[in-house]
Amino acid sequence: MSSIPLRIGVSDSDRMRPLLDRQVTIAGVEPTVELMPVQALFNRQLTTHVFDCCEFPLTSYLRTLESAAKPYVAVPVFPSRHFRFSCVFVNTGSGIGKPSDMAGKRVGIPVFDMAAAVWLRGIFEERYGLDRTAPIYVTGGLEEARRGDEHPQYLPAKFRIERVTDRSLADLLAEGGIDALYTARAPSTWPSAKVERLFADPIAA
Repeated sequence: MSSIPLRIGVSDSDRMRPLLDRQVTIAGVEPTVELMPVQALFNRQLTTHVFDCCEFPLTSYLRTLESAAKPYVAVPVFPSRHFRFSCVFVNTGSGIGKPSDMAGKRVGIPVFDMAAAVWLRGIFEERYGLDRTAPIYVTGGLEEARRGDEHPQYLPAKFRIERVTDRSLADLLAEGGIDALYTARAPSTWPSAKVERLFADPIAA
């Protein structure tokens, strides 16, 4: 019986590399596997849809269910697992000591629908009393200025969302242009006298 050719996109991690070097095989499939950084992978698939099978952002998948086409079928496999309390950073002069202090503050996020930010918005509202619509969200490139979104976004009207195109979020956080940052990767301006984690001990939190 002939194998099914599949073009597969996965993030470059120790969990996925065995697919590339064929330590792990897939019965009945002849895979062409491409490794990419996770955000670059998501951006590529959401704009060009080139892979038959790929890691896919959970929140973007849920958004596809709102369309009549429903172009993706999800398989409950989760290669990337992180609890994001380690990924909340604040400017030390912002007066933010707990999540509820971010109400009315400017909070940077590289991509509005990134799963890291969606989880944090939900957890902070449910457990810490920060209404998810209370901060002013500022989108932009984490380490470099970015002219626009890297994949299509739906921005709900009930949120206050601004876009910054001339500075990186990492620099803005250190300079006080934003008060806090939700991110999947630590900014280059941390650790420093101006930037610290919201939770000094994320595991305990």
